[in-house]
Amino acid sequence: MMSDEIPGIDKIPEEVLKEIEEADKRQKRTRPRRGRRPARSDIMRAVAEVASGPLIRPEEFPDLVRERLEQQGFNTSHLSDKRVWATYEEMVRRGKLRDYLRVLYHESNYSDSE
Repeated sequence: MMSDEIPGIDKIPEEVLKEIEEADKRQKRTRPRRGRRPARSDIMRAVAEVASGPLIRPEEFPDLVRERLEQQGFNTSHLSDKRVWATYEEMVRRGKLRDYLRVLYHESNYSDSE
């Protein structure tokens, strides 16, 4: 019982103790809260880590980015493949990341040599 655990609990009215116990039971029934959504910088960091790691297939890339973020405690339920790829493309175009996956079209690589 609670009276053994907390000193001075015998001075608290019985109705208040019952109310506290009921509130505690209700709180335990709720789902545990998942992590927060990843910020843009968090996604960029995960994209860079996954892209520069061991060789992967482009089809696996968005899932691996989500896994990395979930390992860091983020909620990735609203993170779409499109956002992951847009972040990757932006980082490559700005020169923050090499095109490790070789999925972007580079004009200099495909120019006509006449």
